[in-house]
Order: sequence, then C-alpha cells, then structure tokens
Amino acid sequence: MGYFKSSGFDDVVAIFSEESPESIAPTKDEKKYLTNLERKWRSIIRLNQKISELEAENESLQDELDSFSSGTKINTAETQPKKVKFIMEGHREGNYISCLAYYPTAVKTWVASASEDGQIIIWDFSTGRVHKFLKGHEGPVEWCAFNPDGSILASGGEDTKIILWDTETCKKIGKPISAHDHTVSCIVWEKSGEYFFSASRDKTIKRWQLEGRKQKKVYNEKEDGHTDWIKRIIISPDGKFLASTGLDQVITTWNIGDGSIGWSFRDHENAVESICFSNAAADKNIIANLEEPADQKLANAKKADLTEDKGGMFLVSGSRDKTIKVWFLVNGVCVKTIKGHDTWVRGCLFHPSGRFLISCSDDKSIRMWDLKKNFRVHQKFADAHESFICCMDWNNAMPSLVTGGVQGEIKVWECK
Repeated sequence: MGYFKSSGFDDVVAIFSEESPESIAPTKDEKKYLTNLERKWRSIIRLNQKISELEAENESLQDELDSFSSGTKINTAETQPKKVKFIMEGHREGNYISCLAYYPTAVKTWVASASEDGQIIIWDFSTGRVHKFLKGHEGPVEWCAFNPDGSILASGGEDTKIILWDTETCKKIGKPISAHDHTVSCIVWEKSGEYFFSASRDKTIKRWQLEGRKQKKVYNEKEDGHTDWIKRIIISPDGKFLASTGLDQVITTWNIGDGSIGWSFRDHENAVESICFSNAAADKNIIANLEEPADQKLANAKKADLTEDKGGMFLVSGSRDKTIKVWFLVNGVCVKTIKGHDTWVRGCLFHPSGRFLISCSDDKSIRMWDLKKNFRVHQKFADAHESFICCMDWNNAMPSLVTGGVQGEIKVWECK
C-alpha cells in the first residue's frame, strides 16, 4: 500500500483498500516507501543466489561423502600439511604423548591420544576439543588402536594390561586383559576385526580373539626373532604377514598363520622406533626409482603375477641411528637409506596417495619425502614442535595430520 500510494497509483490503492478493508494506507512519510519494494526484491535475488551456491556446495560435499562408501574409502589426494590448525592440550604437561590414532572412517572426526600421564583422550580434531577422557590404566599408556569399524578402542600400557573400550559409551568392555608379563607397547587389529595382536617388553607378540578375549598364538617364544623389547608391530596389507621391531635393532617378518619367520633385517645401528608397509601406489613409485635393474625387473615381475595388488612389497623403518631404510620384501635387501634427520626418527608412514613418505623426529621436524624423486625432501617443517616429536598419525579418510610431543602437546595440521 505504501509503495502504491507513494508511486502515484491512487486507483490501485483504492481497489486494494476495497478488496482488503483491514489494510491501512500510510498517511505520512510516503516517500520512504518509494523504493522499498525494489530493495526487498533485490534482497530476495541475492538470497536466492546464496541458496543456489550453498545447494551446489552441499551437493558436492554429499557426493564426496557418498564416495567414501559409509566412510571407509581412502582419500588418495596428494594433500599436504600446511600449518597448525589446533594445539590440543588436555594431558598433563611434561608427560609425553606415546600414541595417536585417528578414527578409521570419515563417520566421526575423532583422534585418540595415549600418554605417560595414564590417560587416553578422544578428541574432536575438527574443533580441537576433548570428546571424552578414558581412565583405567595404572600407569603410563603406551598405545591405543581403533578396530576397523571404530566401535572399539584397545589400549595397553606399563600395567601389562589391555583394555577394550566401547567408543559409543566410552566405557570398558569387560575386565582388563592380563596380557603380558611386562609393558604392552603396541596393539594392531586384523582387518576382519575378529583378532588383534599385542607386542610387549616381555619380548613376545600375542594374537587375541576378540570373541571370548582368548589368546590364540604366541610369537617369539624362543626369542628366535627378537632378544629385547618389541616396540612396534604392523600387519601387511594382504593380512598374511606381521612385521616387528624393537630395541635389539632387528626387524622381523612373521607368517601369521604358522608363526614362521620370513626375514630378519639387521642393518640399523640403533633401536628401531617405527615401521610401516607400503601401499600399492607407493610400490609403483619406489619400483620406478630402484637403482639396481635386477631389483626393478624382479619387482615388476612380482607385480605382474598378482591377481589383486594390495601393496606391501616394501617395508620402511625409522631408527634411533637417524636413518630411514626401505626394505625390498621380495629378495630381502635394503634398497634405500634415507638420511636427513639430526637424531632419532620416531615415526614414519606412507601418504595414502603413494607419493610421499612422512617422518617425524626428536630433531623437532616433520619431513615429507617424495617417492617420485627417489625420496628427495619435498617439504620440511624444521620446528614443528618446541621439543621432541614422539608420534604421529595420518587420517586416511579425511586429509589430516596429527603429531604428539614430549611435553604433552598435540598438534592438528591443516592439510590442503
């Protein structure tokens, strides 16, 4: 009514008033209504444009989410850490972070941390806030690991116990398992989720059945694979082999089925802190840069014979001797020694794209090594932490890197 009257449409105003007796035409300040309707329409147009943009963005994000097949697909984009997004502080200051583990799918934005302070914290790495504190161990917690679907978190520590946690309720599942005679240093799950392995300072590796929490097999009972604390274990991508390493400087591969030893590598000059198997994409990049033509020919022949390529042709180890070594598991030789860190190499892992190897060290740095350029340094964060970096993990479902330090700090890195 105000617009019609201020615009001189008196006949329209009269009809409008007759048809809508409840409406009252303004009698003052008619000029303020002169452009009111146009302004309203311009606002509606802008809002419609914004809605269209948001709908397109939402559709794109939904397509990306659907591509994860309920959150299980690995994101293989060559994303890289750019800067620190959050510094998460919840563990007691001065107590080192011993392990970090991302939730295994894109369904939840969680990362779990284990610490010398005896606590496990589940964080929301998208906000940097604590989701839940888990307290149950009597002493430092050395390791934590989600099962394949993320419904269970297993933890182990100096109290020699393994605790299984329900991740929905954040409560213990049954009583703690009296697993070893000394510190439980590492836990890994088989892909089926029906079994998990534990490694210990008592020099043994044990295989456990989740149902009934039964011990099914013991490895290294006769100390034929290791003679000292076993620090790390990892399962091969095809699920057939287990690799282990520790303070005796030895890396051993085991046949999971019969417990027999495959390889024993002894070239490191100090304790080995970390090991990881290559993925299929990493295999191709490493093979392309093998220095020995015979190794390259052997690797390509092995690849050609595979009915399904899951990767795992190479094993990488990071050591207190400052080096990273790449082991060719077909013939048992070291094909590359990577030098660059100034002191202990604490962690190493392959980027899901297969393009990079990521390492962290007591020298406070994080480094990305380019496999396509024969492990040349691609990116280096020289002072990623103020002191030693103890551990790290990469989120395979959503690009994110998390690192833990000796002073109890945890950093989430923005990756693009």
